Parts: sequence; structure tokens; C-alpha cells
Amino acid sequence: MADKAGQNKTDRGQSQAPKGGSVLPWRSLSFQLSFPVGLIIFLAIALGAYLNIQSQKQRLTQRVKDEGAGFAETLRRATFRTMMADQRGHLYSTIQDMADQPGISRVRIINAEGRIIFSSNLKEQGREVDKKAEACYGCHAQDHPLAKLPMKNRSRIFRASGGQRILGTILPIYNQPTCSGPPCHAHPKEQKVLGVLDVDMSLAGLDAQAKSGVLELIERLIQRGVGVVLVTHHAGDLPPSLTHVAELEGGRLVFKGARQDYSKSF
Repeated sequence: MADKAGQNKTDRGQSQAPKGGSVLPWRSLSFQLSFPVGLIIFLAIALGAYLNIQSQKQRLTQRVKDEGAGFAETLRRATFRTMMADQRGHLYSTIQDMADQPGISRVRIINAEGRIIFSSNLKEQGREVDKKAEACYGCHAQDHPLAKLPMKNRSRIFRASGGQRILGTILPIYNQPTCSGPPCHAHPKEQKVLGVLDVDMSLAGLDAQAKSGVLELIERLIQRGVGVVLVTHHAGDLPPSLTHVAELEGGRLVFKGARQDYSKSF
């Protein structure tokens, strides 16, 4: 009886074992020890890569903001004397020349009433702007316009009608004794802000630089043996080390295969 019971127990144990006599991978001791460690390493690399990308974007954006503020201040200083002498023709030609520089999308002067008295885009000259627009919101977000605009509120990033990202910098034009006193007398002494200088700079160069940095980071991760899944709308963004590609079009899988075969199909 004892031999028979032992035989039955052995048969049950054999029936519970996987076919072929091998142990399931996820039940092995080596898998149970290595999987948590590998997962932690993967998450640490992914988190480090994400923080690195965000840090690069913040540094680049801050650098461009500083450049925008510096350009606006240079423009204000360059046109100060012509404003005081009311030489509008010379003033506008100077601003137009600076607005024609690469990377500058638009330069405007908006008076305290919200009217565009000059713009490098002549079609909008003379129009009134919405007080809730990007250029006005920093001062007019409150019930009463701010007499002093903090530096951190002088820059904003928005998208143009074509989808391109734009960095806008506004520089308030404050009333000064030379504006309210002789020989100008053009503005009352009680008026604190005469208007704003609004400078828009294209962020196309910044975005291209940031994307290049991200792709370089992805390339380094792939070369280190890290598995990467990259989702993009642009085939040109695929790093050279990617081995396989899948393309979706209208929710349907239209290509799946090796990278070299995908490159040949274009």
C-alpha cells in the first residue's frame, strides 16, 4: 500500500510538471531574482532620460527667453531718441530693419489704448488688439492694468496660425519726465504706461535643436542595449540604430518589418 501511495504521488507530481520536463521560466529562481532588478534598472534609465530631456528643454527655452528680452531692450534703447524727437519715419524704418533679422517673426508697438500704432506686418497696423490676447494678458489679467509688469510675466509661448511655436516678449514703455515735461508734453504725468513693445521670435530653431538632442539621447540608449519604442509622425526622426519599424495609417497597419526594408519603400 505504501509503495502504491508513493507511486500515485509521483504520478501526480509528474502530471503537474510542464511537458518536456522543463520548469516554466517565470517560476525559476533566477527569473524571480533578475526580473525585479532588471525592471528597476529600466525604470531608472527611463526616468533619467526623461529628466535629462526636460532639463535640456528648460535650459534652451530659458536661453531663448533671455535672448528675446535682450533683443527687445536693445530695440527700445535704439529707438528711444527717435521717439523723443517724434521722428516716426525714422523710428518705423529702424524697427522694420531689426524685424527683418532671421528668427524675428514680428515687431509691434501697441499704445495704452490697445491700438497697434506700428507693426512689421503692415496689414494689422491701426487695428485694436484684444485685451485677452497673448501680448496684453500679462498686464490685463487683473481688473485694473498693472503699472509694473514683473520680468517673469514678460514672455509667453504660443502657436501661430500655421502651428509654429512663437516666443513673444513684451517690454512696457513707461512714461518718463522727458515724455510728460518739456519739450515733449505729449503724455500726462499721471499716465504710468504709454504702451508696449511686442517682439515675436520663431522657436523653429529651438525646437529643431531640442529634437536633435532627444534623438541623440535615444541613439545612445539603443547602443547601450536598452529597448526603445519610438512613436513619431515623421519618418526622418527614426534613429539609425532602430532595427524594426511598424507604420500605421488611418488606424491600419500598413508596414511591419526590418528598418532597411522600410527605408527602401520610400
